[in-house]
Amino acid sequence: MSKRPRILHIAHGLGSYNNSLRELARRLCATDFELCVASHKDLFAVLDGLDVRFEHLQEDRIIADRRLQEIDALQGVGLFKRLVKQVKISRIHRQNSIALTEVTDLVTEWKPDLLLIDMECHVAIIQTRKLGIPTVLCSRWFSVFNTGLVPPMNTVLLPPEGLLESLRVRWAWTRLMLHKWRLDLQQRCSRARFRPIRYESNARSELQAIADSNGLSLNDIADTTHWLIPHVYRDIPVMSLTAKELEFEKADDPRMHYVGSMVCADKHYEKSPASDTFLQFIKRRESIGNPLIYCSYSTFWNTGSGNIKPLLEVFAKRQDLDAVIGLGGKTQTMTTDALPDNVLVMDFAPQLEVLDYAAVAITHGGISTINEALHKGVPLIVCSAGHVDQNGCMARLVHHHVGVAASSDPINAAELERLIDTLIGEQGVETRARVADIQDCLKRYDKNRSAVMLLQSIIKGQ
Repeated sequence: MSKRPRILHIAHGLGSYNNSLRELARRLCATDFELCVASHKDLFAVLDGLDVRFEHLQEDRIIADRRLQEIDALQGVGLFKRLVKQVKISRIHRQNSIALTEVTDLVTEWKPDLLLIDMECHVAIIQTRKLGIPTVLCSRWFSVFNTGLVPPMNTVLLPPEGLLESLRVRWAWTRLMLHKWRLDLQQRCSRARFRPIRYESNARSELQAIADSNGLSLNDIADTTHWLIPHVYRDIPVMSLTAKELEFEKADDPRMHYVGSMVCADKHYEKSPASDTFLQFIKRRESIGNPLIYCSYSTFWNTGSGNIKPLLEVFAKRQDLDAVIGLGGKTQTMTTDALPDNVLVMDFAPQLEVLDYAAVAITHGGISTINEALHKGVPLIVCSAGHVDQNGCMARLVHHHVGVAASSDPINAAELERLIDTLIGEQGVETRARVADIQDCLKRYDKNRSAVMLLQSIIKGQ
């Protein structure tokens, strides 16, 4: 009897990705894989109830905490002597962090047939590079590669069709390269270069030190000329938890493999008092029959109050619309005493449940909300804040006619009201039809088990 193939997934653990992480784990476990997930974030609750082994990677933080404790113990020592000792302590613990083998020890003990590593876990990617195990990088982005025809993900530009547009795209790439160079210089000149290296580091200088300690040339294995900061890896395939049908047609790098949105199908996952609060709101409003508008604020970036006031202004005026606003935990909790009866504001909204009822979703352009909205067949209004890939996501949604973009920043009430009316009225018929097409595409990815089939083929060497 042949053993079940083993996968070790080293996950970054970002909160907005945890639904897709759980869904991916659920599908792999249901397909006769043995799965171990490791992360520097505590993901026990995320994986609870699944037949998954979880390893909490903590040695980097233990070293960092030990350094701070030893520095704190220098209180009362003379200034000059204290500074000298601080430098010595920091150098020792930095070297200890570079020499950590926690990740490779786990690989040796678990003996996986395949490593699935989140694309931002650069330390783990480099540390496991020489082990000779088939590796796939897991990404929640669209194409991170510079094909010369596709703008970088941090811009709202579309693929060029003429000389002027080509020049704009080339300048966007040039600006990105200059930003990378400046960021690298700042990191090399900052005090952080004396501190222990964390598992989540994306500082090129720190990753260079990790590569050197593993006998690798970072320039040989990584390429800085693409979108991802600080680099991408030259010959490792990337599994993107997005749909190819939402990508620009000219983004055709053979390293990218699109496997669909990986939206959590576990109805019992993260049931909370927020779910009950939302359902009470729906029950109270269902007899009125208003379209529901859902607004999702970032769980990662702080949101200013200037982005929230226009929403409240619109819905106070438009009693023919209902609204649920999820603040994402990064916005100061609002008083709900003076809110209109048709508005529900929540620190954390049960997003998948809300989307089951929503007619329109408003988002900053985060890929998790986009994937989940389209999976539920909900058109989008994107008010990009310009963080990371939000502009690129917005450009792709507009290009494929599954959403509309807000031009004002912060959005004003008049524009927001116009965009909502566009999507729920006759002008939105084409958009809603296109969203339904994409929803069908995402269901086909799920039906075809695209992620599972890709990983199986790589394990088999196909």
